[in-house]
Amino acid sequence: MTNALTIALITDDYAPAVTGVGVHVQKTAGELARRGLRVVVVTSRRRGQPAFEEKDGVRVHRVRCVSVQGFAQALPLPGELKTLFRDEGVRPVHFHYLGLMMLAGLRAARALGLTTLYTAHMTVDLLVQPLFMRPFRGLLTRLYFALLERLDQVLCPSAAQAERVSQFTIRPRVHRVPNPIEFAGGAAPGPRIDDRFTVLYVGRLGPEKNLGLLLRAFQIFAQKHPRAEVRIAGEGVMESEWRALAKSLGIAERVHFLGRVPHDDLPRLYAACDVFFLPSVKEVLALVALEAMRCARPVLVTDRIACGPELVEEGESGWIVSADRPEEAAERLARLAADPALALRMGERGLARSRGYTLAAVGDQLEKIYANAVAPTPPPADLETEVRARRRGVCVFCGVGRLDEEVESRVFPAEVRHPTEEFFRLWRCRECLSLHAAAEVPTAEFEKRSPFLRRRLNFFNRRMFAGFHGFLGRLGVRREDALLIYGLRADLFKTVFEQRGQFPVDIVDLPMPGGLLASPPAKLHDVVVVMEYLECAEDPRPVLTFAARQLKPGGLLVIHTPDAEKIKLVPQESHRLYQPHRIHIAGAGILQRIVEKHGFRLRTIQHRNYMDTRWPFVNYRAFHELPRWGDGTLNAAIEFRWTHLRRAWWRLPWLVFLGLFGGWRGDRSNLIAVFEKTHDAAD
Repeated sequence: MTNALTIALITDDYAPAVTGVGVHVQKTAGELARRGLRVVVVTSRRRGQPAFEEKDGVRVHRVRCVSVQGFAQALPLPGELKTLFRDEGVRPVHFHYLGLMMLAGLRAARALGLTTLYTAHMTVDLLVQPLFMRPFRGLLTRLYFALLERLDQVLCPSAAQAERVSQFTIRPRVHRVPNPIEFAGGAAPGPRIDDRFTVLYVGRLGPEKNLGLLLRAFQIFAQKHPRAEVRIAGEGVMESEWRALAKSLGIAERVHFLGRVPHDDLPRLYAACDVFFLPSVKEVLALVALEAMRCARPVLVTDRIACGPELVEEGESGWIVSADRPEEAAERLARLAADPALALRMGERGLARSRGYTLAAVGDQLEKIYANAVAPTPPPADLETEVRARRRGVCVFCGVGRLDEEVESRVFPAEVRHPTEEFFRLWRCRECLSLHAAAEVPTAEFEKRSPFLRRRLNFFNRRMFAGFHGFLGRLGVRREDALLIYGLRADLFKTVFEQRGQFPVDIVDLPMPGGLLASPPAKLHDVVVVMEYLECAEDPRPVLTFAARQLKPGGLLVIHTPDAEKIKLVPQESHRLYQPHRIHIAGAGILQRIVEKHGFRLRTIQHRNYMDTRWPFVNYRAFHELPRWGDGTLNAAIEFRWTHLRRAWWRLPWLVFLGLFGGWRGDRSNLIAVFEKTHDAAD
């Protein structure tokens, strides 16, 4: 069935491979050719290499390239690739590298109507390692997700990455296809006989590899283990920094930088170590960890890589340690050094686990995917390698809008520190204009880390909360009326309100379980305020039902929330989206309709924010300027320090202007809606 196919593998690196991706393509190209498929590789042409050669059944075309930070970047023209694809009878086209050749290849494939696939070996973090590229990280990330939407199928080496891509993209089919483990010579090496305790790292020496954790953990461990050493195999931009750190820690003589080691020589290194340590904070699939397991060695990985649980059985084949606590990693090293039998058992368990990552198994998956990719009929729904997307694909407000339609959609960076996902895709409902986070990212952990939980009462916050209390007073709320405030840090509002003579004030400070939301109220209130939480609920309707049950007839429901109709999906508006806490953002029109269904009638909607005051530096616009002075997140705004002024001193005139005059014009992207309870909504 697949013999008629001609597979084009597009990669900037090939034989002789200098990167992990190049090694992967070499292996899979040979395996596909052995299976009878016609394989064409398009790669970069280095000095002394021919423009074309055929070797081991693989036809290799090399095109012009330039070297960037030691990596070859192929620079073919779209017309050149179009001619090559047509002459070779290519179908489909499989890309392996993010780069200019991929963009040119996509244009050529689209012009010929060819199916396109991409194996996501890397993330944008690899592209922005050079210092001059780092300011473009956000832009490149958005372009990356836009690029994925132009593809027909995406292949991911790990289940965690496949899940992520399936959540944050709409168009391509997503598959989990692991990278194979294959060494020249086949069999794994036997047990080591050296009496030194050796910790090994293999990989690129980039900032995301977090080798500082390894070195600091080893420095703690080495104090009681004088015959221990570290071996680091690889090259990269951070090598000088890691050497300097080892020297400052006093362990330089016991840390050996080996430089680049040919892939076929790695089994010798794995066999000579007692434990393999991968301290990375970002990995697509930690293939080097699997290779160490293939050589029967225990493995340590960090909790910051999503594929960690997929690789390491905690306490069985190794451990998952904190990326921020070197003392924990040092304790794990000490346990392995003190118990060789434990290390042996872990190694055997890892070896058994690694046997599923064979070249033959990967070849079977690729052959099936290629056949279905070019089939005239849709692929079967039970295709083993396909990853099903878990997305918020239906508008919770109108129930009509669907994510799988042609909707307005864009990727934005997270506005808080250390979320599981750093970027989020949002889409706009075509029916009611509301906004929704695409991925089903659990919010419980995020709510525990919300920067608003660290907000404290100071002069600025007191003025904001006092201004909101004055707004309620202008609505006719009396000081003896019973208030209920629902939202994060509602206790701060309670404190200020009570200081201004408002009694009684009750609060609901955290998200409530569904059972409590549905339970009868302990007492009825005159006013219920839902303060910046409706948009954070997975389903806003139970929150509205809860508010309705808490109110007396004629009582007021006050909702403070963003207005999706006033928010544009452009990077300049990202701070208004407050990812990842905001899940569903309603527009003013649909908000009014769903609240009225809960037994209310509208009194007023005002487009403003409770932070909008005319006090100097107490306004919404000045507040949202502050992240630019710190690390770009709302944490920086809430935790602002005067020392931050050194980071962005050139923005000081703009901050002063916003501080003095930003409150004279209300923020139009937020609204305060006031509703009056007329009756209880039907269940």
